[in-house]
Amino acid sequence: MAVVGDGDHAMLRRHRFWHRTASAVVAHLLDPDGVPDPLPEESYGGGHFPVL
Repeated sequence: MAVVGDGDHAMLRRHRFWHRTASAVVAHLLDPDGVPDPLPEESYGGGHFPVL
């Protein structure tokens, strides 16, 4: 998980960033060896999540 900064309604207010990031995550999930993970490593922990 990652928090979208200034993202009280990230899908609306930062829609380009949100769509670009969501597309990159899906591409990575479909081809983890060929597409780099767009999220920071901290996104996969149980502590504080990064703000994008």
